[in-house]
Amino acid sequence: MPRSRRNVIDDDDSWTIREQLIVKDNNPPLPQKDFESPGEVPVFFGDHDGPVDLVFWGTGLISFGPVTGAQKAFMADLDTNADLDLFPGDYVACGFSPETFLKLEYGVKPGLIYVEWKDDAHVRGYFTITSDAITLSGGVAGGQVTGYRLGDAEFTASSSDATLLYLSDLDVTQGTTGDDSLVGGDKPESLLGLKGADTLLGGGYGDRLEGGIGADMLFGGDGDDRLFGGSGGDILFGRHGADMLDGGAGVLDWADYSRDQSVGVDLQSPNKNEGDAVGDSYVRIENLRGSSKQDTLAGDDAANQLEGLDGDDLLRGRKGSDSLAGGAGADTLEGAGGADHFLLASKKAADADQINDFLAGVDLVALDGAVFGLAPGALDPTRLVNGAAAGDADDRLIFDSGALFFDPDGTGAKAQVLIAILFDVPALSASDFVVI
Repeated sequence: MPRSRRNVIDDDDSWTIREQLIVKDNNPPLPQKDFESPGEVPVFFGDHDGPVDLVFWGTGLISFGPVTGAQKAFMADLDTNADLDLFPGDYVACGFSPETFLKLEYGVKPGLIYVEWKDDAHVRGYFTITSDAITLSGGVAGGQVTGYRLGDAEFTASSSDATLLYLSDLDVTQGTTGDDSLVGGDKPESLLGLKGADTLLGGGYGDRLEGGIGADMLFGGDGDDRLFGGSGGDILFGRHGADMLDGGAGVLDWADYSRDQSVGVDLQSPNKNEGDAVGDSYVRIENLRGSSKQDTLAGDDAANQLEGLDGDDLLRGRKGSDSLAGGAGADTLEGAGGADHFLLASKKAADADQINDFLAGVDLVALDGAVFGLAPGALDPTRLVNGAAAGDADDRLIFDSGALFFDPDGTGAKAQVLIAILFDVPALSASDFVVI
């Protein structure tokens, strides 16, 4: 049976291995060392079959996660019905504060692998691992038992018959059930928002940010960050670095580049990204927001909302019923399949957008009612005329050979203003518009 192992990492605080309770003849000596420096520190080498007890002393976090690469048993005998190669890869963690004596016992019971946490005399909590599930139970006095996925530790197997376990510094900052603001520091961190509308700001290294429940705002930093929005409509700012943005549950999650320079963002093919978006990847991200410069934004085959903001942007929706809002600037909008909405929200000729593939009877021109002075809902047919100029004082929208104008007073003295160009569209009806 293939063998796997669980790895052990700590928090940013000091951990010291006090003793190795079971020593096999073929195992090298355990280094007696405090682990306080950032980065990765080797714990010990060797292949360990069967139960092994380790004793740690200190404050911080212990977490367990799957590994890849050359694999043999480590601190556990996996000759059971449990094959951890099939394990889906979630993580569990047990945090203790203040300083607590912690003893980790690894062993085997029929059909499962188990780990128990103990202080001086009492079992505080344990979890069991089978081939397709992980179960956490028990409680920890003076601390917490959580089910967060902490994937920041890495296990490195140096060869098929020798292993090397690494200890990585990782701050874990946890919010509350309210609206929190969590800020990272000068080392890799994990920020957990829990419930509420939280704001999480990463630091200068590769951080892990989890919004949890609620509409959260997550800001990565200078490193290669991992942002998890959780449930609710979340806004994820990757910022610098090659970031992974996971919106989580819901259909209102945004990858937002409004604080960056000119970017090219492609939800379907992120390998084509440009600017600060280079290296970014997306999971369950439905919507994109560009920068104040010239951007190229492309959706995927789902229903996307694309916002260009300032600059002369190119927005391409692809399949799905998309909503495209160019913002300020002369933008180019392409629905590229599906029943799409093209939002117009400016009366300035400099902001007139070009709509390349409008399909009358399928797509809609969405007008900002507050900007154009129109009542929300279906467009009143008396407000639209197909021709070169307004026919009476009630006309507000003039469509002439593909050019869409707004006339503030119909046949009055004020001049009509170009607001969009629709290619290969001979005429429009009121049903081709919606006022929002």
